[in-house]
Amino acid sequence: MFDIFTASEHSFEKQLPGETTILLTRKHWISFYFPIAVIVILVLLPFIIYVLIGSLSWYGAISPFYWFLAITYFLVLWNLIFYNIMIFVLNTIVVTDRRIVENRQLGFFRHAVSEMALNRIQDITINVFGVVAEFLKFGDIEIQTAGEDKNFIFRQLPNPRAIKDAIVAAKAQNLREMSVDPVSG
Repeated sequence: MFDIFTASEHSFEKQLPGETTILLTRKHWISFYFPIAVIVILVLLPFIIYVLIGSLSWYGAISPFYWFLAITYFLVLWNLIFYNIMIFVLNTIVVTDRRIVENRQLGFFRHAVSEMALNRIQDITINVFGVVAEFLKFGDIEIQTAGEDKNFIFRQLPNPRAIKDAIVAAKAQNLREMSVDPVSG
């Protein structure tokens, strides 16, 4: 029930027995930076409005109400910051020696977990768009699967080439282990 408190840094929810974590990653920090930067700019708005209306004659009559609204506004911004931190931290991609697991936090009380066996991977494509993405080393990874399985698309991951290399190496190791006869060892 409270396995979150006893798990190591190399384990995750619904990890299979004997499964080894190879890589855990989340989106690049730049995807977290922009919403937080916008919120920080929005924090200045009540102070800018105060400078504009603070010297007007009617401001004294509404001053307590104005600051009540400003504090309520700050509370909303605080919740937005918390929400963005939660989404950034809880959206993870885990590569193990058997599968890829994507944990997507969709809101405060909603999440989805998708997984794909390594032996179902047909192709891995990396897309890096623009000078900023190339300079900061982030991009998208699309994993095509065999059969009717859906393709996995991971957006704005840090160092997508290294992640692709880790997945390819894990897949190769997985295929070697699957081809070994379990009776003869």
